Amino acid sequence: MVRYHLALSIIVACGLLLGQELVPDGESLALIHLKARNYTAAKDYFARFDHSESLPSDRLTPLLQLHLQTGDVNGAVDILERFVSRHPRHLEARRLLVDYYRLSQRPVDALNNLEAIRALRPSRALLEELAERYDLLTLYDRERDVLRQLARDHGENPAYHVRLAELSAAAGLWREAAEALIQFQARHPREMNHDLVVLQADMLILDRRPEEALTRSREWLERAFDPETAAALGDMFHHDVDARMAWNLLSPWGERASGHDALLAKWSELAQAVGEGERALEYLEGLSNAGRLPLRVVPQLVELALAQDREEVARRAVTRHGGQAVDEWLLVFYLDHVIDRKKVAAARFLTGWLNESFLAARPLQAARLAWLAGERRVALARLEAMGRELRGDLNLWIGAHGLLVEMGERERAMTLARELARRPDAPEWLLSDLAYQFIERGEALEGWRLFGGLLGRRAEPGVWRGWALLAVGA
Repeated sequence: MVRYHLALSIIVACGLLLGQELVPDGESLALIHLKARNYTAAKDYFARFDHSESLPSDRLTPLLQLHLQTGDVNGAVDILERFVSRHPRHLEARRLLVDYYRLSQRPVDALNNLEAIRALRPSRALLEELAERYDLLTLYDRERDVLRQLARDHGENPAYHVRLAELSAAAGLWREAAEALIQFQARHPREMNHDLVVLQADMLILDRRPEEALTRSREWLERAFDPETAAALGDMFHHDVDARMAWNLLSPWGERASGHDALLAKWSELAQAVGEGERALEYLEGLSNAGRLPLRVVPQLVELALAQDREEVARRAVTRHGGQAVDEWLLVFYLDHVIDRKKVAAARFLTGWLNESFLAARPLQAARLAWLAGERRVALARLEAMGRELRGDLNLWIGAHGLLVEMGERERAMTLARELARRPDAPEWLLSDLAYQFIERGEALEGWRLFGGLLGRRAEPGVWRGWALLAVGA
């Protein structure tokens, strides 16, 4: 009987112990409810930790999940902020807080937390993320700071150096931009391209290091000659430093530039600027005679020829290539050259070669050209075509007056001068000349009346002097 009671007691005790193991405790039951999406039941248990000042780390994840599933993102953020404040070096919690800040539309807090993580463990992925976010928020000063660290610690990626150079250049930090590109070139010499070479030279020049810019540009061209880059560098040195330094860069490449319009044009322009025009003219003329001169460079040939009074060379170039290559500005330049230097033979050639529409658009120059070529009637007709109403540029009409005087057409010159005197923008020297012409022609009284009328509109010293002079003569 005793044995029976003892056995029964053992069985009951084991049952009680087994029952305790099989019945889940409060936390386990809460996790079961959470997994089954019975959030109300789960919340009854986890609510005690919402405002706990000593939240255990193993309770953090289910508590955050519960708040997130019930749509209480701000509550989850509050819990994480309190946890991070007690565990500031807990990287996983900080990363989680970044995600929750983004869910709650708090990008600045997310960014500040990323910066805190950077201070603890600046991984490459984190730095790249920070750089991207700074760029999106246009926080370029901070982006440059991150890029400096990336370029220093992970310089095998060329993009860090390039982006740092671009941002530094945009901020006017010439030296930093130049150094970033120098480091880039040292680590990735084969990645150096047209844009980066030109940018590097530009930054060095702006940093007042033109000699270093010249040396580096020259070395790059010697290793990987590119005509487009050479032309761009030559243009930059020409305008930002001087023609001599630009010529020092491009001079060796003249004979290799024959097939490259931009480079050959720049080389020719620099040659003339530094006193090497004769060399350039000989080279371009040779290309032209061989039929290998690019059309774009014909203007340089004509300009070089005219600058050295080699009119026959200029004429051959113009006639050989015709209107397909000679830009209008060059024809105007050629025309002015012929007129200013009174080249009669060239004037006769141009009067027959230039088309009528070109001449009609420039009646004064056309008149001067005709007069120089000995075609008086054509010159007068060109002046007549300017019109009877004195509109437009005053200097144009003053030039016409001067040409009439030069041609001995004093009556017409006097008539034009009278009309010009009535324009409010007529210069005082023209009025003084007109007063003396009235006196020389014995027409002081007419002049005195004209100047008297002008005094009502222009009380300038020149008008008063002319009026007084004519009053004495009248």
